[in-house]
Amino acid sequence: MPVEMFAFVLLPMVVASGSAMICYVLMNARMEVAVSREKVRRAETEARLKILEETLPQRLQLAADSAEHRALDQLMAGFRVEERRFLRDDPARRRAVILQERLFFRNLPLSSWIEHEMPVFEGAMTPIDHKSAFVAPSLHSPQQQLEAFPKLLTQ
Repeated sequence: MPVEMFAFVLLPMVVASGSAMICYVLMNARMEVAVSREKVRRAETEARLKILEETLPQRLQLAADSAEHRALDQLMAGFRVEERRFLRDDPARRRAVILQERLFFRNLPLSSWIEHEMPVFEGAMTPIDHKSAFVAPSLHSPQQQLEAFPKLLTQ
């Protein structure tokens, strides 16, 4: 009977403890896998945060510069030059094409009319060495002025 008793009492205990050991080992292995995955995720997150911390001041500076450039572009878009040209045919004076320029910010005049006189002799204007007060010289040459007003010269 003692052997049967051993078989009925101790054998299930041995099997249960063996099963518990196997479950403990398997659960421990699963836990280690889960912990290692979490460590990898944490390392990736820390790397991203480190990169963000390093690039954040540069990004902020770029955003500020971009906003500043846009604001300056919007400001400069508000400036315009109004020009008017007419032919002065005064008997006391010589015949001339008068160019008047005025600087505006949106619809507000910022300057009074600035006048440039271009004398006309026998249907041709003499080149003037003046530079426009508001327009770049390369865009405002006397030759371009001649091309812009052929009707005034033929009157």
